[in-house]
Amino acid sequence: MGMKERCFRGVKIAALALVALAAACGGEQAGAASGAADVPPAADTLPGREAALDRFRAGLGQVDSLAPVATHRDSLVLRFVRAVEAADTAALAELLLTPAEFAWLYYPSSPQGFPPYDVAADLMWDLLSRQTDRGALRLLRLSGGRPLGYAGYDCPAEPEIEGANRIWGPCRIRYRTVSGNAVRARLTGPILERDGRFKFVSLTNDID
Repeated sequence: MGMKERCFRGVKIAALALVALAAACGGEQAGAASGAADVPPAADTLPGREAALDRFRAGLGQVDSLAPVATHRDSLVLRFVRAVEAADTAALAELLLTPAEFAWLYYPSSPQGFPPYDVAADLMWDLLSRQTDRGALRLLRLSGGRPLGYAGYDCPAEPEIEGANRIWGPCRIRYRTVSGNAVRARLTGPILERDGRFKFVSLTNDID
């Protein structure tokens, strides 16, 4: 994936797809018949997880912490609500993982990068990016640049622990529609907490 594809953010985004690695088992019967020893696949045909991650990181500056956009989960959610109400896509993008933050801080301990999932870094980033693009469009359609009628949010009592990361989600935001109906819906993907800083992993949501 090129740099432009990784840096998707015109509007910067986890149901993650399960990617099965195909195991090459051919030649076993032929080897037995001929007496020839099994030949292992060439090293470059089955790139390891770390090699694939190194390729994704190429050209990305290394980071060791999240950008300080929010030092409390509440403030992150409030900034999100204000950005949605203002239809401010640049403000939304600031609240999301950058490619470098994903590559150096999130992906290395994400369960989806390990068996049985084995989702490569570039594929996972592409999936998150697509989810965010779709989610952002739905959010802008939902708000139309109007007040959202925000009434609070709910997250699980305890986060998922992934290495140095604390993953909160699914979280649901409470708001009122234009007609006054109370709604509680998932408007974002998981929230990543690391060393007292917070960002959204994606903007995937369940808005119709």
